[in-house]
Amino acid sequence: MPTLDPARPAAALEAGGDTARLLIAGRPPAKLAEPDEVHFERIVRLAWPGQVGPVTADPPRLPFVEAMFDRVLLTSQLPRARARTDLRGLWRIMAPAALALLAIKARRWWQPVGWTQADLAQALDDAMFVTHDWRVATLPKRWHLVLVGKADGLRPAAVHAATATAPVAA
Repeated sequence: MPTLDPARPAAALEAGGDTARLLIAGRPPAKLAEPDEVHFERIVRLAWPGQVGPVTADPPRLPFVEAMFDRVLLTSQLPRARARTDLRGLWRIMAPAALALLAIKARRWWQPVGWTQADLAQALDDAMFVTHDWRVATLPKRWHLVLVGKADGLRPAAVHAATATAPVAA
């Protein structure tokens, strides 16, 4: 089961060889390092409405075909009124056995903005995600860093470099 490295959480997205397709949606918090680009065949950067970027889209209407991305790094405030719709839009573009690292604004019970862990866990479950690992990090504000996969019955596969063997002489 994949896990988050507290020093470099986005490294969890690098497993799987160099043929994976990565979507970076939103602007990651300042202290959250992006995955190393050499681990991906293609990287697409997406900005949310109100942000500047090469591609801008609203989460429920992501401009990509189904199952296009193997890895996703998503940063969002995740408005409660649209949480299920936005998360299902993300689920739609993720390939079977894909992984996503979600950076979602955290809150304590007295704060008006953000998500508590229990509420976010319920929203992820409702949107058919399986949680692999969960951390709350200060980046510099509090963020939930949640490593999730699709609840489609498939598990993320850790792919390692193949070892060449010499043919056996007859």
